[in-house]
Amino acid sequence: MLSKKVPWVALTATALPVVQKEIIQNLAMKTPILCLDVPNNNNNNIMYSIVGTKTRDKERHFKWLVDELLELRENTKKILIYVYRLKDGAEINR
Repeated sequence: MLSKKVPWVALTATALPVVQKEIIQNLAMKTPILCLDVPNNNNNNIMYSIVGTKTRDKERHFKWLVDELLELRENTKKILIYVYRLKDGAEINR
């Protein structure tokens, strides 16, 4: 268990208010400071794509990312993977 003096930060790119509340509760944040910002839509260096999957084989589904990380290492582009449920994120992190 971390000391109460250790600061926590939770970052999310697309959390709805209900998800923000869940994050705060799950991290047991007593007095969180929320900094909400809407990015400028004129950023041409930001792109996104949505890829849905019904497969349970996450290793196969993310093979492209593993291959890219192995090849490019620290030169890999920044990637945010959004999952609908915390459980899904925990499964990817195994």
